[in-house]
Amino acid sequence: MMLRLSDKKQLARISACLLFVCSPLIIMLVLSLLSGQNMFLSKPVFNDEIGYWRELFSISRCGFGFGPTGGLPGKSAPIGPLESHGLGPLAAWLWYALLFPVNESAIVIANFLLLTAAIALFCLLVRPEAKTALLLAVFTLLFPPLVRYMNVSMMEIPCYAGGILYMAFLYRYQKKPSLLRLFWVLAAGGYCALLRLSNVALFIPAIFILAGNKFRPRLFLLLAVYAAGVLALNRFVNAFISPYPDFMSSLSYCSSYGEVLSMVLQNGLKNLGRLLDPTSDKSLPQAFARYQYIFLLALLLVLGFFRRKDNGRLRLGWNWDWAGILGIAAGCLFLVVFLYDVFDWRDYRTLAPIMYFAVSWLLLHREKCTTGCRRCLAGIVLFGMLMAPEAYIHVSTDDRFFDTDSMVSDCSALFDSQPCTLALYGDSYPLALAMSVPPQAGISAGLYEGYDVSRGIDYILRRPGDPEPPADLFRPAGQMENWGLLYERIN
Repeated sequence: MMLRLSDKKQLARISACLLFVCSPLIIMLVLSLLSGQNMFLSKPVFNDEIGYWRELFSISRCGFGFGPTGGLPGKSAPIGPLESHGLGPLAAWLWYALLFPVNESAIVIANFLLLTAAIALFCLLVRPEAKTALLLAVFTLLFPPLVRYMNVSMMEIPCYAGGILYMAFLYRYQKKPSLLRLFWVLAAGGYCALLRLSNVALFIPAIFILAGNKFRPRLFLLLAVYAAGVLALNRFVNAFISPYPDFMSSLSYCSSYGEVLSMVLQNGLKNLGRLLDPTSDKSLPQAFARYQYIFLLALLLVLGFFRRKDNGRLRLGWNWDWAGILGIAAGCLFLVVFLYDVFDWRDYRTLAPIMYFAVSWLLLHREKCTTGCRRCLAGIVLFGMLMAPEAYIHVSTDDRFFDTDSMVSDCSALFDSQPCTLALYGDSYPLALAMSVPPQAGISAGLYEGYDVSRGIDYILRRPGDPEPPADLFRPAGQMENWGLLYERIN
Protein backbone atom coordinates (compact mmCIF):
# COMPACT_ATOMS: atom_id res chain seq x y z
CA MET A 1 0.00 0.00 0.00
CA MET A 2 1.34 3.38 -1.03
CA LEU A 3 1.73 5.95 1.73
CA ARG A 4 -0.01 9.27 1.20
CA LEU A 5 2.14 12.41 1.09
CA SER A 6 0.87 13.50 4.51
CA ASP A 7 1.76 10.07 5.93
CA LYS A 8 5.25 10.32 4.50
CA LYS A 9 5.74 13.73 6.09
CA GLN A 10 4.51 12.41 9.42
CA LEU A 11 6.83 9.41 9.18
CA ALA A 12 9.77 11.66 8.32
CA ARG A 13 8.96 13.96 11.25
CA ILE A 14 8.71 11.06 13.71
CA SER A 15 11.95 9.52 12.41
CA ALA A 16 13.82 12.81 12.72
CA CYS A 17 12.46 13.38 16.24
CA LEU A 18 13.52 9.86 17.24
CA LEU A 19 17.02 10.58 15.95
CA PHE A 20 17.08 13.78 18.01
CA VAL A 21 15.85 11.99 21.14
CA CYS A 22 18.43 9.24 20.63
CA SER A 23 21.32 11.66 20.01
CA PRO A 24 22.66 11.37 23.62
CA LEU A 25 22.60 7.58 23.27
CA ILE A 26 24.37 7.77 19.90
CA ILE A 27 27.07 9.99 21.42
CA MET A 28 27.62 7.51 24.27
CA LEU A 29 27.70 4.54 21.88
CA VAL A 30 30.20 6.23 19.54
CA LEU A 31 32.40 7.15 22.50
CA SER A 32 32.18 3.58 23.79
CA LEU A 33 33.25 2.21 20.40
CA LEU A 34 36.15 4.66 20.14
CA SER A 35 37.38 3.97 23.68
CA GLY A 36 36.67 0.26 23.89
CA GLN A 37 34.96 0.95 27.24
CA ASN A 38 31.36 1.24 28.38
CA MET A 39 30.94 5.02 28.60
CA PHE A 40 28.03 4.59 31.00
CA LEU A 41 30.55 3.27 33.55
CA SER A 42 32.66 6.46 33.56
CA LYS A 43 33.69 7.45 37.08
CA PRO A 44 34.31 10.86 38.65
CA VAL A 45 37.95 11.96 38.70
CA PHE A 46 38.31 15.62 39.63
CA ASN A 47 37.53 17.24 42.98
CA ASP A 48 34.23 18.85 41.96
CA GLU A 49 33.03 15.60 40.42
CA ILE A 50 33.90 13.58 43.51
CA GLY A 51 32.30 16.24 45.72
CA TYR A 52 29.06 16.08 43.70
CA TRP A 53 29.10 12.30 43.83
CA ARG A 54 29.74 12.31 47.57
CA GLU A 55 26.75 14.58 48.20
CA LEU A 56 24.51 12.38 46.08
CA PHE A 57 25.78 9.24 47.85
CA SER A 58 25.17 10.71 51.32
CA ILE A 59 21.67 11.93 50.42
CA SER A 60 20.74 8.50 49.05
CA ARG A 61 21.85 6.82 52.29
CA CYS A 62 20.86 9.23 55.07
CA GLY A 63 18.89 12.10 53.56
CA PHE A 64 20.37 15.40 54.70
CA GLY A 65 21.69 13.96 57.93
CA PHE A 66 25.38 14.25 57.05
CA GLY A 67 28.19 16.63 57.90
CA PRO A 68 29.22 19.64 55.78
CA THR A 69 30.85 18.39 52.59
CA GLY A 70 32.41 19.83 49.46
CA GLY A 71 33.85 23.09 50.81
CA LEU A 72 36.81 24.22 52.86
CA PRO A 73 37.36 22.51 56.24
CA GLY A 74 35.51 24.24 59.05
CA LYS A 75 33.68 26.63 56.70
CA SER A 76 30.06 25.47 56.78
CA ALA A 77 27.11 27.03 54.95
CA PRO A 78 24.53 29.03 56.97
CA ILE A 79 21.90 26.43 56.05
CA GLY A 80 22.43 22.75 55.27
CA PRO A 81 25.48 20.58 54.64
CA LEU A 82 26.07 21.33 50.93
CA GLU A 83 28.86 23.90 51.39
CA SER A 84 30.40 25.30 48.19
CA HIS A 85 28.10 23.45 45.75
CA GLY A 86 24.85 24.88 47.10
CA LEU A 87 21.46 23.94 45.67
CA GLY A 88 22.63 23.17 42.12
CA PRO A 89 23.30 19.45 42.68
CA LEU A 90 19.89 19.04 44.33
CA ALA A 91 18.13 20.64 41.36
CA ALA A 92 20.07 18.39 39.00
CA TRP A 93 20.14 14.99 40.69
CA LEU A 94 17.97 14.77 43.82
CA TRP A 95 15.38 12.81 41.83
CA TYR A 96 18.00 10.18 40.96
CA ALA A 97 19.20 9.80 44.57
CA LEU A 98 15.60 9.24 45.68
CA LEU A 99 14.75 6.71 42.95
CA PHE A 100 17.92 4.74 42.20
CA PRO A 101 20.99 3.36 44.01
CA VAL A 102 24.04 5.60 43.77
CA ASN A 103 27.06 3.80 42.35
CA GLU A 104 30.31 5.27 41.01
CA SER A 105 28.73 6.16 37.63
CA ALA A 106 25.45 7.47 39.02
CA ILE A 107 25.86 11.07 37.86
CA VAL A 108 26.86 10.11 34.30
CA ILE A 109 23.75 7.91 34.06
CA ALA A 110 21.55 10.59 35.65
CA ASN A 111 22.84 13.21 33.21
CA PHE A 112 22.16 10.93 30.25
CA LEU A 113 18.60 10.24 31.42
CA LEU A 114 17.96 13.93 32.14
CA LEU A 115 19.18 15.09 28.71
CA THR A 116 17.26 12.35 26.88
CA ALA A 117 14.06 13.13 28.79
CA ALA A 118 14.43 16.87 28.08
CA ILE A 119 14.81 16.26 24.33
CA ALA A 120 11.84 13.87 24.32
CA LEU A 121 9.67 16.43 26.12
CA PHE A 122 10.83 19.11 23.70
CA CYS A 123 9.73 17.01 20.74
CA LEU A 124 6.34 16.33 22.35
CA LEU A 125 5.72 20.00 23.17
CA VAL A 126 7.16 21.65 20.06
CA ARG A 127 6.52 18.94 17.42
CA PRO A 128 9.29 20.22 15.15
CA GLU A 129 9.21 19.58 11.42
CA ALA A 130 11.39 16.79 10.06
CA LYS A 131 14.08 19.13 8.71
CA THR A 132 14.22 21.09 11.97
CA ALA A 133 14.47 17.96 14.14
CA LEU A 134 17.16 16.58 11.85
CA LEU A 135 19.19 19.79 12.07
CA LEU A 136 18.87 19.81 15.88
CA ALA A 137 19.95 16.16 16.04
CA VAL A 138 23.05 16.74 13.89
CA PHE A 139 23.90 19.89 15.82
CA THR A 140 23.64 17.96 19.11
CA LEU A 141 25.79 15.09 17.84
CA LEU A 142 28.51 17.47 16.64
CA PHE A 143 28.44 20.18 19.32
CA PRO A 144 31.91 19.80 20.90
CA PRO A 145 31.23 21.16 24.44
CA LEU A 146 28.27 18.81 24.90
CA VAL A 147 30.27 15.81 23.71
CA ARG A 148 33.17 16.66 26.03
CA TYR A 149 30.95 16.55 29.12
CA MET A 150 28.73 13.56 28.34
CA ASN A 151 30.85 11.21 30.49
CA VAL A 152 31.73 13.74 33.21
CA SER A 153 30.04 13.92 36.63
CA MET A 154 29.45 17.67 36.46
CA MET A 155 26.60 20.20 36.17
CA GLU A 156 26.97 20.93 32.45
CA ILE A 157 24.59 18.31 31.03
CA PRO A 158 21.74 19.32 33.42
CA CYS A 159 22.23 22.89 32.16
CA TYR A 160 21.78 21.68 28.57
CA ALA A 161 18.65 19.78 29.62
CA GLY A 162 17.27 22.83 31.42
CA GLY A 163 17.95 25.02 28.39
CA ILE A 164 16.11 22.59 26.10
CA LEU A 165 13.07 22.58 28.40
CA TYR A 166 13.16 26.38 28.59
CA MET A 167 13.32 26.58 24.79
CA ALA A 168 10.27 24.29 24.48
CA PHE A 169 8.16 26.38 26.85
CA LEU A 170 9.28 29.68 25.31
CA TYR A 171 8.45 28.39 21.83
CA ARG A 172 4.97 27.30 22.95
CA TYR A 173 4.33 30.70 24.49
CA GLN A 174 5.50 32.39 21.29
CA LYS A 175 3.03 30.34 19.24
CA LYS A 176 0.06 30.85 21.58
CA PRO A 177 0.58 33.35 24.43
CA SER A 178 -1.20 32.68 27.72
CA LEU A 179 -0.51 33.24 31.42
CA LEU A 180 -0.15 29.51 32.01
CA ARG A 181 2.44 29.18 29.26
CA LEU A 182 4.29 32.23 30.56
CA PHE A 183 4.32 30.60 34.00
CA TRP A 184 6.06 27.54 32.55
CA VAL A 185 8.64 29.80 30.85
CA LEU A 186 9.38 31.44 34.20
CA ALA A 187 9.45 28.07 36.00
CA ALA A 188 11.94 26.65 33.50
CA GLY A 189 14.09 29.78 33.81
CA GLY A 190 14.00 29.48 37.61
CA TYR A 191 15.07 25.84 37.43
CA CYS A 192 18.02 26.77 35.20
CA ALA A 193 18.98 29.59 37.60
CA LEU A 194 19.10 27.10 40.48
CA LEU A 195 21.39 24.91 38.41
CA ARG A 196 23.72 27.83 37.74
CA LEU A 197 23.15 31.40 38.85
CA SER A 198 24.44 32.92 35.61
CA ASN A 199 21.36 31.41 33.95
CA VAL A 200 19.26 34.24 35.46
CA ALA A 201 19.72 35.81 32.02
CA LEU A 202 17.00 33.41 30.83
CA PHE A 203 14.39 35.68 32.44
CA ILE A 204 15.12 38.50 29.97
CA PRO A 205 12.60 37.42 27.27
CA ALA A 206 9.88 37.31 29.94
CA ILE A 207 10.71 40.93 30.83
CA PHE A 208 10.17 41.95 27.19
CA ILE A 209 6.92 39.95 27.09
CA LEU A 210 5.56 41.59 30.25
CA ALA A 211 6.58 45.00 28.89
CA GLY A 212 4.39 44.37 25.86
CA ASN A 213 7.42 44.16 23.58
CA LYS A 214 7.58 47.94 23.58
CA PHE A 215 10.19 50.47 24.60
CA ARG A 216 8.30 52.24 27.39
CA PRO A 217 8.59 53.08 31.13
CA ARG A 218 7.15 49.71 32.15
CA LEU A 219 10.22 48.05 30.65
CA PHE A 220 12.56 49.99 32.94
CA LEU A 221 10.39 49.23 35.94
CA LEU A 222 10.50 45.52 35.10
CA LEU A 223 14.27 45.68 34.64
CA ALA A 224 14.58 47.23 38.11
CA VAL A 225 12.36 44.48 39.56
CA TYR A 226 14.45 41.90 37.72
CA ALA A 227 17.70 43.31 39.14
CA ALA A 228 16.23 43.23 42.65
CA GLY A 229 15.02 39.69 42.07
CA VAL A 230 18.47 38.56 40.94
CA LEU A 231 20.02 40.03 44.10
CA ALA A 232 17.37 38.31 46.23
CA LEU A 233 17.94 34.99 44.46
CA ASN A 234 21.69 35.37 44.92
CA ARG A 235 21.18 35.96 48.64
CA PHE A 236 18.84 32.96 48.90
CA VAL A 237 21.28 30.68 47.08
CA ASN A 238 24.22 31.92 49.16
CA ALA A 239 22.40 30.85 52.33
CA PHE A 240 23.19 27.27 51.28
CA ILE A 241 26.80 27.93 50.23
CA SER A 242 29.83 28.08 52.50
CA PRO A 243 32.46 30.84 52.17
CA TYR A 244 34.93 30.13 49.37
CA PRO A 245 37.90 32.22 48.18
CA ASP A 246 36.57 33.26 44.76
CA PHE A 247 35.97 36.64 43.15
CA MET A 248 32.34 36.99 44.26
CA SER A 249 33.18 36.35 47.91
CA SER A 250 36.02 38.89 47.75
CA LEU A 251 33.47 41.59 46.90
CA SER A 252 31.91 41.17 50.34
CA TYR A 253 35.10 42.57 51.90
CA CYS A 254 34.89 45.86 49.99
CA SER A 255 34.34 48.93 52.14
CA SER A 256 32.40 50.97 49.57
CA TYR A 257 30.33 50.62 46.40
CA GLY A 258 33.08 52.44 44.54
CA GLU A 259 35.56 49.75 45.50
CA VAL A 260 33.09 47.07 44.37
CA LEU A 261 32.68 48.78 40.99
CA SER A 262 36.45 49.15 40.61
CA MET A 263 37.06 45.46 41.33
CA VAL A 264 34.29 44.37 38.95
CA LEU A 265 35.69 46.55 36.15
CA GLN A 266 39.24 45.31 36.71
CA ASN A 267 38.09 41.70 36.70
CA GLY A 268 35.99 42.29 33.59
CA LEU A 269 38.79 43.94 31.62
CA LYS A 270 41.21 41.17 32.58
CA ASN A 271 38.74 38.47 31.55
CA LEU A 272 37.80 40.30 28.35
CA GLY A 273 41.46 40.29 27.33
CA ARG A 274 41.63 36.54 27.94
CA LEU A 275 38.40 35.99 26.02
CA LEU A 276 39.65 37.80 22.92
CA ASP A 277 43.17 36.36 23.03
CA PRO A 278 43.10 32.97 21.24
CA THR A 279 46.36 31.96 22.94
CA SER A 280 45.36 32.87 26.52
CA ASP A 281 44.77 29.26 27.57
CA LYS A 282 46.84 27.60 24.84
CA SER A 283 43.75 25.52 24.07
CA LEU A 284 42.29 25.34 20.57
CA PRO A 285 38.86 24.01 21.71
CA GLN A 286 38.44 26.92 24.13
CA ALA A 287 39.53 29.48 21.52
CA PHE A 288 37.08 28.06 18.96
CA ALA A 289 34.21 28.09 21.47
CA ARG A 290 34.91 31.68 22.53
CA TYR A 291 34.98 33.03 18.99
CA GLN A 292 31.93 30.98 18.06
CA TYR A 293 30.10 32.70 20.92
CA ILE A 294 31.28 36.13 19.72
CA PHE A 295 30.13 35.40 16.15
CA LEU A 296 26.77 34.22 17.52
CA LEU A 297 26.36 37.48 19.47
CA ALA A 298 27.06 39.48 16.30
CA LEU A 299 24.37 37.56 14.41
CA LEU A 300 21.85 38.01 17.23
CA LEU A 301 22.70 41.71 17.30
CA VAL A 302 21.74 42.02 13.64
CA LEU A 303 18.55 40.01 14.14
CA GLY A 304 17.63 41.94 17.29
CA PHE A 305 18.13 45.46 15.93
CA PHE A 306 17.15 45.09 12.30
CA ARG A 307 13.86 44.18 10.64
CA ARG A 308 13.36 42.65 7.22
CA LYS A 309 11.32 44.80 4.83
CA ASP A 310 8.93 43.37 2.23
CA ASN A 311 11.62 43.65 -0.43
CA GLY A 312 13.92 41.43 1.66
CA ARG A 313 16.26 44.21 2.76
CA LEU A 314 17.04 45.04 6.40
CA ARG A 315 16.19 48.29 8.14
CA LEU A 316 17.08 49.53 11.60
CA GLY A 317 14.45 48.74 14.23
CA TRP A 318 13.66 46.67 17.29
CA ASN A 319 12.85 43.00 16.87
CA TRP A 320 11.85 41.87 20.33
CA ASP A 321 11.67 38.14 19.55
CA TRP A 322 15.36 38.12 18.73
CA ALA A 323 16.30 40.83 21.24
CA GLY A 324 15.24 38.51 24.08
CA ILE A 325 17.62 35.79 22.87
CA LEU A 326 20.36 38.40 22.41
CA GLY A 327 19.70 39.52 26.00
CA ILE A 328 20.18 35.96 27.25
CA ALA A 329 23.45 35.42 25.39
CA ALA A 330 24.88 38.87 26.15
CA GLY A 331 23.67 38.83 29.77
CA CYS A 332 25.25 35.49 30.51
CA LEU A 333 28.53 36.56 28.88
CA PHE A 334 28.50 39.77 30.94
CA LEU A 335 28.07 37.83 34.19
CA VAL A 336 30.84 35.38 33.32
CA VAL A 337 33.30 38.07 32.20
CA PHE A 338 32.74 40.57 35.01
CA LEU A 339 31.79 38.34 37.96
CA TYR A 340 33.43 35.00 37.18
CA ASP A 341 36.53 33.73 35.38
CA VAL A 342 37.73 33.29 31.80
CA PHE A 343 40.34 30.55 32.08
CA ASP A 344 40.77 26.85 32.78
CA TRP A 345 37.56 25.80 30.97
CA ARG A 346 35.38 27.84 33.34
CA ASP A 347 33.86 30.16 30.75
CA TYR A 348 33.80 27.30 28.20
CA ARG A 349 31.54 25.04 30.26
CA THR A 350 29.41 27.90 31.64
CA LEU A 351 28.65 29.59 28.31
CA ALA A 352 28.35 26.45 26.16
CA PRO A 353 24.79 25.50 27.26
CA ILE A 354 23.65 29.06 26.52
CA MET A 355 25.30 28.90 23.08
CA TYR A 356 23.60 25.54 22.45
CA PHE A 357 20.23 27.05 23.38
CA ALA A 358 20.70 30.17 21.23
CA VAL A 359 21.84 28.26 18.15
CA SER A 360 19.00 25.75 18.57
CA TRP A 361 16.52 28.64 18.82
CA LEU A 362 17.93 30.08 15.58
CA LEU A 363 17.62 26.69 13.88
CA LEU A 364 14.03 26.48 15.10
CA HIS A 365 13.27 29.91 13.56
CA ARG A 366 15.58 29.80 10.56
CA GLU A 367 12.70 30.52 8.14
CA LYS A 368 12.30 33.96 9.73
CA CYS A 369 15.91 34.85 8.91
CA THR A 370 17.11 36.43 5.70
CA THR A 371 19.22 34.34 3.36
CA GLY A 372 22.33 36.15 4.54
CA CYS A 373 21.54 35.46 8.21
CA ARG A 374 20.90 31.79 7.47
CA ARG A 375 24.27 31.58 5.78
CA CYS A 376 25.90 33.24 8.80
CA LEU A 377 24.14 30.77 11.08
CA ALA A 378 25.40 27.86 8.96
CA GLY A 379 28.92 29.29 9.14
CA ILE A 380 28.74 29.65 12.95
CA VAL A 381 27.50 26.07 13.36
CA LEU A 382 30.12 24.64 10.98
CA PHE A 383 32.87 26.70 12.64
CA GLY A 384 32.08 25.10 16.00
CA MET A 385 31.78 21.63 14.48
CA LEU A 386 35.41 21.78 13.37
CA MET A 387 36.29 20.81 16.94
CA ALA A 388 33.87 17.86 17.04
CA PRO A 389 36.46 15.20 16.04
CA GLU A 390 38.83 16.52 18.72
CA ALA A 391 36.03 16.32 21.31
CA TYR A 392 35.24 12.69 20.50
CA ILE A 393 38.92 11.74 20.53
CA HIS A 394 39.52 13.58 23.81
CA VAL A 395 36.64 11.87 25.61
CA SER A 396 37.47 8.43 24.21
CA THR A 397 41.00 8.67 25.62
CA ASP A 398 39.92 10.09 28.99
CA ASP A 399 40.88 7.56 31.67
CA ARG A 400 37.74 7.13 33.79
CA PHE A 401 37.64 3.35 33.95
CA PHE A 402 39.85 2.49 36.92
CA ASP A 403 39.60 -0.02 39.73
CA THR A 404 38.19 1.25 43.01
CA ASP A 405 37.18 -2.02 44.70
CA SER A 406 40.74 -2.93 45.69
CA MET A 407 41.21 0.37 47.55
CA VAL A 408 37.78 0.78 49.19
CA SER A 409 37.68 -0.21 52.85
CA ASP A 410 34.84 -0.09 55.37
CA CYS A 411 35.91 2.52 57.92
CA SER A 412 32.47 3.21 59.41
CA ALA A 413 33.48 1.80 62.84
CA LEU A 414 35.98 4.66 63.26
CA PHE A 415 33.38 7.42 62.83
CA ASP A 416 30.55 8.72 64.96
CA SER A 417 27.13 7.52 63.79
CA GLN A 418 25.89 11.14 63.92
CA PRO A 419 26.62 13.77 61.22
CA CYS A 420 30.31 14.73 61.36
CA THR A 421 33.06 16.17 59.18
CA LEU A 422 36.33 14.68 57.95
CA ALA A 423 39.05 17.13 56.89
CA LEU A 424 41.86 16.23 54.49
CA TYR A 425 45.26 17.75 53.87
CA GLY A 426 45.87 18.83 50.27
CA ASP A 427 43.43 19.87 47.58
CA SER A 428 42.34 16.51 46.19
CA TYR A 429 41.35 13.00 47.13
CA PRO A 430 40.44 9.91 45.10
CA LEU A 431 37.00 8.39 44.58
CA ALA A 432 37.96 5.24 46.50
CA LEU A 433 38.60 7.32 49.63
CA ALA A 434 35.20 8.99 49.26
CA MET A 435 33.66 5.52 49.04
CA SER A 436 35.49 4.37 52.18
CA VAL A 437 34.04 7.08 54.43
CA PRO A 438 30.54 6.43 55.86
CA PRO A 439 27.73 8.58 54.37
CA GLN A 440 27.02 10.61 57.53
CA ALA A 441 30.56 12.03 57.46
CA GLY A 442 31.09 15.07 55.27
CA ILE A 443 34.44 15.37 53.47
CA SER A 444 36.32 18.66 53.07
CA ALA A 445 39.76 19.01 51.48
CA GLY A 446 42.13 21.96 51.73
CA LEU A 447 44.02 21.62 55.03
CA TYR A 448 47.62 22.76 55.20
CA GLU A 449 50.13 23.11 58.03
CA GLY A 450 49.04 26.03 60.18
CA TYR A 451 45.40 25.91 59.07
CA ASP A 452 42.93 26.90 61.78
CA VAL A 453 41.38 23.56 62.87
CA SER A 454 39.97 24.83 66.15
CA ARG A 455 36.34 24.49 65.08
CA GLY A 456 34.04 22.84 62.56
CA ILE A 457 36.22 19.73 62.13
CA ASP A 458 35.52 16.40 63.84
CA TYR A 459 38.14 14.18 62.18
CA ILE A 460 41.39 14.63 60.27
CA LEU A 461 42.94 11.97 58.06
CA ARG A 462 46.73 11.99 58.05
CA ARG A 463 47.85 10.41 54.81
CA PRO A 464 51.53 9.61 54.10
CA GLY A 465 53.44 12.88 53.88
CA ASP A 466 50.82 14.90 55.77
CA PRO A 467 51.73 16.91 58.89
CA GLU A 468 50.49 15.73 62.26
CA PRO A 469 47.32 17.50 63.54
CA PRO A 470 47.70 19.62 66.72
CA ALA A 471 48.07 17.25 69.68
CA ASP A 472 46.06 19.54 71.97
CA LEU A 473 43.01 19.31 69.69
CA PHE A 474 43.14 15.87 68.06
CA ARG A 475 44.15 12.35 69.07
CA PRO A 476 44.58 9.13 67.05
CA ALA A 477 41.30 7.23 66.55
CA GLY A 478 42.52 4.33 64.43
CA GLN A 479 43.95 3.29 61.11
CA MET A 480 41.91 3.77 57.94
CA GLU A 481 42.97 0.81 55.83
CA ASN A 482 44.75 1.87 52.61
CA TRP A 483 44.61 5.56 53.55
CA GLY A 484 46.36 6.52 56.77
CA LEU A 485 45.84 7.38 60.43
CA LEU A 486 42.53 8.95 61.46
CA TYR A 487 42.53 11.57 64.22
CA GLU A 488 39.43 12.57 66.20
CA ARG A 489 38.74 15.79 68.04
CA ILE A 490 39.41 15.75 71.79
CA ASN A 491 36.15 16.69 73.54
